[in-house]
Amino acid sequence: MVLAGGVGIGAGIGLQHIASNVISGFIIVFGRKLRKGDWIKVGDKLGMVTNIYLRATNIWTRDNIEFLVPNNDLISKPIVNYTLTSPIVRIYAPLEVTIDADPKEAARIMLKSAEKHQQVTQFRKPEARIAGFGDTSIKFELLVWIDIRKIAEKDIKSRLYFTIMEELNEAGIEMPTPLRYPHPHRRSSAG
Repeated sequence: MVLAGGVGIGAGIGLQHIASNVISGFIIVFGRKLRKGDWIKVGDKLGMVTNIYLRATNIWTRDNIEFLVPNNDLISKPIVNYTLTSPIVRIYAPLEVTIDADPKEAARIMLKSAEKHQQVTQFRKPEARIAGFGDTSIKFELLVWIDIRKIAEKDIKSRLYFTIMEELNEAGIEMPTPLRYPHPHRRSSAG
């Protein structure tokens, strides 16, 4: 009887999870807050909803990995739906130049570089702003708008950095190199 009772409790808990996921599936389908084709972020994973089943939702990532998320997780945990109202999002690309650089020229180069990329949308104009100062640098942020369905944030940042670095080099504007301090317990080769 004890064994049968334990099996009954285990089955009840298992069925409770299944019922919770099925009910959540109905809420997702009929609530219309999540649709096939939406780009969502669940935890640290960004992907496109390819199918919504009764118990789980299928998400496809840009790395060609598909994973199933229990529907209850999509109802009970925070998710970001990038395409609920608009797939256009703003991203920040941090960059530093040496303290003796002309900040207006550096900003002009960043904006010019952003204009060279078709993946940067014209939803709003790109902005380059000073975000602060380091020991030997001026810290900038380049703000651009992208369609998250068409390009990943990491990809556009990489492309922007390649273009900006090339343009900065041509203009003679340097990026700061990290300061290297001698290790306190090492002797120099001269000593």
